[in-house]
Amino acid sequence: MPPLAAGLAIVSAVLHVGWNAALRGASATVRFVWVEMLAGGFLGLLMVGATGDVRLHGALWWAVLTVGIHAVYFLALMLAYRTGALSVVYPGSRGLGVLLTVPAAAWFLAETVRPLTVAGIVLVGAGLFFLVVGRRPGPIRQYGWTALVGICVMGYSLVDSHAMHLMAPPLYITIQFWGTALCLTPLALREATPLNVRTPILAGLASLASYVLILYAYRLAPVGAVLALRQLAPALAPLAATLWLRERPARTEVLGALVVAAGSALIIFG
Repeated sequence: MPPLAAGLAIVSAVLHVGWNAALRGASATVRFVWVEMLAGGFLGLLMVGATGDVRLHGALWWAVLTVGIHAVYFLALMLAYRTGALSVVYPGSRGLGVLLTVPAAAWFLAETVRPLTVAGIVLVGAGLFFLVVGRRPGPIRQYGWTALVGICVMGYSLVDSHAMHLMAPPLYITIQFWGTALCLTPLALREATPLNVRTPILAGLASLASYVLILYAYRLAPVGAVLALRQLAPALAPLAATLWLRERPARTEVLGALVVAAGSALIIFG
């Protein structure tokens, strides 16, 4: 993998786990995600204005498809966080996403998976397994929503990887953010939970930056390897859960974080 793509994926991972921790800390309300999407979409508009690239290149339907997948993704993510801890839901969903995406990318996009990449992905999967089993079993619905999040990760990763060869990332992500906010508007208006908008605004900016970086990484390297390297974020999840949410990760979760880091290193050299 090119070093620039690896760097983009790592920074994206740090930002991604940050806004997820913020969402979990805010009780995973619809209004939080709604404001997050609006804030990210506004920053996206500024980026589109700065680049001046508004050419669709036939990718509009791909952008519409990613909006639909992301709407389901955020709804499932909110429901998962309402029943489960960050250090369980986050690594579980991201791990399932990467394990599904790599073979799917090889099948549908004809991407080549090298031996070291395979070894790294296996280690990432093993590390995420240790992260997930580190706690006592939670409600069944928690794992159901977590699995749905992972499936959505696979879906939008494949769609986004293809669309990045057709449309500039700032325009694509702006459509995704505003479109997702539009889908969530009826639910957000019905929700009566009060909200301090500063945190979701910051989360929206971090979310957009994380997404833009990963989209540019998709332009430089195969989607499976990029997404697997981004799994450094689950390795950071126990730390974020401890410092931010006062969760106490088990020893197996710490072990899982180290295994994920080792697998990610193999992916870089693969």
